[in-house]
Amino acid sequence: MKSRNIFLILGASMCVTVASVLTYALSMNNSSNGIKLSSAINSVSTSIWGIESKNRDYLDSFYAASAQQSENKNQNFSYNLQCDIAVSNGFEGLSTDEERTLYNKMKLYCDRISNKLSKDGYEIIPITVTGKCISSAQIKKVFYAFSNDNPEIFWISKVFKYGYYNGSNIVTLHSLFSKEEKRKAVEEFNDKVLEIISKVPKYASDYEKELFLHDYIIDNCKYSKKAPHLFSAYGCLVDGEAVCEGYSRAAQILFSRVGIESRFVSGLMDGGMHSWNMIKVNGYWYQLDVTGDAGGECQRYNYFNVDDDTIKKDHIISEQLSASQEWPQDKVYNFKLPACNSMRENYFEKNAIKISSEIDLSKITNKIVEIAKNGSNMLYIKINKVVNIDKIKNKLMSGKIFEYIIKANRILNGKIKVSSSRILHSTCKPQNVIIVKLECSDQNAGGR
Repeated sequence: MKSRNIFLILGASMCVTVASVLTYALSMNNSSNGIKLSSAINSVSTSIWGIESKNRDYLDSFYAASAQQSENKNQNFSYNLQCDIAVSNGFEGLSTDEERTLYNKMKLYCDRISNKLSKDGYEIIPITVTGKCISSAQIKKVFYAFSNDNPEIFWISKVFKYGYYNGSNIVTLHSLFSKEEKRKAVEEFNDKVLEIISKVPKYASDYEKELFLHDYIIDNCKYSKKAPHLFSAYGCLVDGEAVCEGYSRAAQILFSRVGIESRFVSGLMDGGMHSWNMIKVNGYWYQLDVTGDAGGECQRYNYFNVDDDTIKKDHIISEQLSASQEWPQDKVYNFKLPACNSMRENYFEKNAIKISSEIDLSKITNKIVEIAKNGSNMLYIKINKVVNIDKIKNKLMSGKIFEYIIKANRILNGKIKVSSSRILHSTCKPQNVIIVKLECSDQNAGGR
């Protein structure tokens, strides 16, 4: 699905006592065919945060103040909506003590928003990490790990500044909200999550919980490339507008709140950057692309709990980065992901009629009757891999489907009527499924 992701890094070009600033920009620009990746790297001839290298006394006092701030234990934090299932595969993918310390301090400092506003957002009190110099690639790695593990911290901008001085790394994050705005946004976000979770059926299975939350996101969020918080769970759940990253982070939070483990996945689809989830249901991991399912009613479950082989038919999963590897600046990687080898909890496996040959098409009549009686309108026909799906679809939609509808209406005996005047259909090629939308009306109730 189309997505947009901007990552700006302002940082030191070398690990020296006072580093000059190097600007990196990675942008995924939208197009009708997906997202095209472009990048630009520009050297900026200035010293860190505009501080001249001769002002060492200022840097010394700056470092001392930052260090003291990091030791202050009397801060009040309210950012974290407690999750029932914690995610830590990002943190586990970090390889050095400095990276892990930076990650932990990002979590500690993310609430310390200052009043200093720049084009990048409100500055967060600088983080100091003593030890070896952390490169811009490492900081980017930590940032991704932190974002993937903590989607509920939605206000952090994808912009940071960094430098290295006197044995310490100094990293400044930015907030998209002022401190007061963030407080209100977190309260609003928490209330929205609790509202959604309260609607989940009380005794639902994990599959039913997943289905409910999947459908909620699709029904209440519009895919938008212009929304103010389009990359975040806040944009998806509160604003009701987001791109795939927002959809995926919202799904991760909601699943966590009902006790279902999930992961954030980065990759490509239709030639553009894309993100989705992996989810663990009844002991098995599955691929789940909520954004991919938001393309219309006939595509609503095309990526609902599929295995790795199925998702790879039209998605590319970005490479997994081991803890010992460097993180290249120009690529997006995944942290360790589980294998998805099951289709047990796949939507079509549970809801589609199975067709192994043309003879089996006669089964469709009874399925239409069942659908009409249940008050539904979607007919899913899963074709055996050895059967040509296009041949079956053409035969079905050129006349056979109308025969089955007529026979179904006879069985329904006038109580419910299935219309044969307007039928929508689609195919899910990765799963060999034909999808038909029917129109059913309750004759006694005057339509439904």
